[in-house]
Amino acid sequence: MSYIDKKMVREIGYFPHQKGNYKIENYLFGTSGEEVKPGCWVLGSTVCGDMRIGHQNWMTFSVPVFAYLDHLVTVRVPTKVKHTQELAVTKGYSSSFSTTVETEISLGAGFVTASSASLKLSVSQTEGVHGSTTRTRKMEMEGPGVFNIYQMHIVYAHCATSAGKYADFFKYSKVREIDGREHLFFLTSIASDTIVPVASGNSCAPLGWEEIQQAVLMDGYDVEQNSGRWLLSFSAINKPGARY
Repeated sequence: MSYIDKKMVREIGYFPHQKGNYKIENYLFGTSGEEVKPGCWVLGSTVCGDMRIGHQNWMTFSVPVFAYLDHLVTVRVPTKVKHTQELAVTKGYSSSFSTTVETEISLGAGFVTASSASLKLSVSQTEGVHGSTTRTRKMEMEGPGVFNIYQMHIVYAHCATSAGKYADFFKYSKVREIDGREHLFFLTSIASDTIVPVASGNSCAPLGWEEIQQAVLMDGYDVEQNSGRWLLSFSAINKPGARY
């Protein structure tokens, strides 16, 4: 059984809400000389469409609910020179998510198109999200100094209608029965396209994926009331721009 940092879970509960990529990035990374923040809650719009869970597509409602910084690497530049660092950055699902879920989870290109109006994901609007891979990216920084490089990730909450039988494939999930149908609630994490180097003196310790799930889903959402630190707008099914 894995260890949960209860102090971290409590601290996540007090993080503020931010809306849109501009405000999220400016809050997390701040201005020059400020210490970066490990995460924040996200105010976003619900979209709906098919999500593949296991070997079947399920009508699913999805909304971005949280953003956090994942630490990629620490780089030491000993002298006053420009140093180019080669990075292995995440594309698609965060590795912390893809390595802990016990079934296939994929989202089509329509999801990326519908949900990325205000958030920059690491996948294009023609690809969809079908797993977690890495790609190489080069970043230049000037020494001397020690730098921590972070990639921003976005947490999505999902309600997969009638998919309650898959609850056991997720360590953290909730199920709500309505009219004899069991709906499955769970979180995914998708890497964004934002990569930023931060001087060590302004760096922060990253959040754990288990702590995020506990704070955001288990503590932060009342499945019976559809309320809490975030909610799903089920009326999205009637909005053409929200369907994919």
